[in-house]
Amino acid sequence: MLKWFKNRFFLFGLICTLGFTTLLFRLAYLTVELGETYYALSMERKSVEIPLKGSRGNILDRNGIPMATNKQMFVVELDKQRMPTGDKQLNDLIYRVISIIKQNGDATSLMDNIPIKIDENGRFYYAWENKSPDSQKKDFERWKSEAGIRVDLPADEMLQHLRERFKLAEELPDDIARDMVSVRLDIYMNRYRPNPIRIATGVSQKTVAQLETYANELPGLQISVEMGRYYPMGDVAAHIIGYVGRISSEDIEEYRNKGIDLRAAGYDLSVDRIGKMGIEKYAEQWLTACTKDKRGMLWAEVNSAGRVVRVLSETPPEDGNDVVLTLDSRLQKAVEDILAEEIHKMAAGLPPYEGDKYAPYANRGAAVILDVHTGEILAMASYPAFDLNLFIPSISAKEYQKILNAPGKPLTAVAFQERFPLGSVIKMMVGIAGLMEGKVTLNEEIYDAYQYTKYGTGGPRCWTRPGVHGHENFVDALKHSCDYYFYELADRLGIYKLVEWGRAFGLEGHAGLEIGDVESFIGDPERRIALRRPAIIGGIKALMGNKNKPYYDFFQNVDQEKKDKLAERLADLPVEATYNDVRRVIKEEVGNFKGFESFSSDVWGGPIYAKRWLPYDTVRTGIGQTDVNVTPLAVARYIAAIANGGKVMETHVLKKVVSPKGEILNEMRPVVVNDLNIKPEYLEAARLGMYKVVNDKSTAGGGAGTAVGAFAGLDPAITVAGKTGTAQTKIIPGADKDEKKREEQQKYNVAWFGAFTPYENPEIAIVVMIPNGRTSSNAAIVARRVIEEYYRLKNTQRQFDAVDQVNQLKQ
Repeated sequence: MLKWFKNRFFLFGLICTLGFTTLLFRLAYLTVELGETYYALSMERKSVEIPLKGSRGNILDRNGIPMATNKQMFVVELDKQRMPTGDKQLNDLIYRVISIIKQNGDATSLMDNIPIKIDENGRFYYAWENKSPDSQKKDFERWKSEAGIRVDLPADEMLQHLRERFKLAEELPDDIARDMVSVRLDIYMNRYRPNPIRIATGVSQKTVAQLETYANELPGLQISVEMGRYYPMGDVAAHIIGYVGRISSEDIEEYRNKGIDLRAAGYDLSVDRIGKMGIEKYAEQWLTACTKDKRGMLWAEVNSAGRVVRVLSETPPEDGNDVVLTLDSRLQKAVEDILAEEIHKMAAGLPPYEGDKYAPYANRGAAVILDVHTGEILAMASYPAFDLNLFIPSISAKEYQKILNAPGKPLTAVAFQERFPLGSVIKMMVGIAGLMEGKVTLNEEIYDAYQYTKYGTGGPRCWTRPGVHGHENFVDALKHSCDYYFYELADRLGIYKLVEWGRAFGLEGHAGLEIGDVESFIGDPERRIALRRPAIIGGIKALMGNKNKPYYDFFQNVDQEKKDKLAERLADLPVEATYNDVRRVIKEEVGNFKGFESFSSDVWGGPIYAKRWLPYDTVRTGIGQTDVNVTPLAVARYIAAIANGGKVMETHVLKKVVSPKGEILNEMRPVVVNDLNIKPEYLEAARLGMYKVVNDKSTAGGGAGTAVGAFAGLDPAITVAGKTGTAQTKIIPGADKDEKKREEQQKYNVAWFGAFTPYENPEIAIVVMIPNGRTSSNAAIVARRVIEEYYRLKNTQRQFDAVDQVNQLKQ
């Protein structure tokens, strides 16, 4: 035995054996006896990296008043490392969480990661249903790829397929199953990412309290707090400010077309919000805090509940930049309130809208206030509007449909997203054009013969009774709004000169608004052909399907593709096309048939004839009718150009962008789009005519100014020059002879009033427009209230400024 102990190899082996035996006993002790203890400790503390995101920048009015800001929101999430991995346990967990959220009225807070929707009738459909076939296919394939789906199925069958894939219980209602599939898809699509799975955003405190009560039974559930969008003024300037929403496939595609990859830029496509319309969308590059360069990171220890117990190190995030608007929020709200109140009174026939001012169909309107020297929009109201907070965190399909189908189209900005016939507000431009082109002089008088019969007996009439206006020069023609004077002037100028000057004054094209405005236009023969082509094609197809026509039976046996081609060929015939040209095209496409002559006659005398430009079309353009269609914003810019000496300004609502440190990153400067170089005496004549419209009470030689009644008793310190306009939109046969028909026809008129103030040294241009407003005096009444409110707020601000100056002196 001693011999073995003297053997060094034996001793080395013995020592190793004893050492390993000790280690084995120690390991057994640690894993068996203390395993649960150390497991609990390991779960209590672990180091994690937590991405930090700053707050989206604020949207402020010109005085620094918040119009879009942020507030704390509760977020319901699942920690992927702690949630169950088995289908049944995971589904049970998701079901309980969703049920609690819905029971507390927070259904709209649920994240919606599935493009399968359910309409009010319980029908399943894909979110891209209304897109073109190519777009539908593209969106479907992209979604399938991201979701790991390999089958092509209708929406209802696809939901069933996903229910089976995620092993959802068969007895679950479809709406609950859809919400659960949405969460399961989010888990799958983010399987390689460490971020938590968001179930709902913006839930109530009641929901938070209930979820935390059952936290021990809901493994992986966690409640976090983040800053979410909030619009403190609700529906004020809604169409201008816009709103944010989840990143859609359309957003991804739109930015990709601009050369921007949102994911590469740092956006979390499943969680982050992006501007959807208005300034929120236009200024996304400045407002967002979602890009990589603004992200922060927190290295910390968290406990088993996922809460941070110790911060190891931190790189703070950067907030988005603030965007300052040109709007005065006080004025904006006041204008919106005035517009809503007065339109309601018009529709109800309440004073002062009684008798011939009663406008029963009025339910929409717009008002714009523009700085004449800079093009800054101080207020731009569109009625009706909508509460921006309905879209935060998301709007339900039912609520969206409610807004979409509400009277007055609340989602459309009347002020800059729609066009309307202008009526007599165009007359300053027509008069100045006539003067500049040498077609008339300031002293020349044109006799108002009431009906303009130069091109036949069906010519247009002046708006008042025969013989009232008599001989009119430019200034008095504006004061009385004499149609006949401007019929003659338009005829002398011709349509192409009218269009040329309309473009020069900003009544053709876009107004330059950052958030986008629809194009305004005066109208001309070529444009009419393009604009009316869809209607002409539709009219020809309607004739083919008219059961009362002798050719109806024939067309029932003609292939639809051939009918479509025929309609397009007929619609594309030149304006000079004759009856024989129409017959030739029909023969070439479908041959001869019974009723052929009748069809040729109907097509030539109906749809095709509608695109011809006739002499009286030019004449009526002189009073803002025919094809004249403009936005209220464009008209405000046109009025401003008359007021400021002939400079057409680019309009804008964004004033500057300011960083969190107070640095100005971007600042808008006044942009003169066109300097008209109009002779000063011509501009002064136009302004004088507008002044008389509002202020000249003399009834001699054609009557008082057309807006004198609306501004009677106005504070003499407020001087206003303006122009009335009543644009006809509906023709009721026999209205020229029947009083009741004429009154009904008038109820559809568009009411306009454009003005600038003060007269001596103009500051602002104001335009009020009311579809179905019946008469321009109704718009003038609204404009008066808006102008009075502008001066009230201006004088109030002066008082505050004076107090501040006194206080500074005392200090």
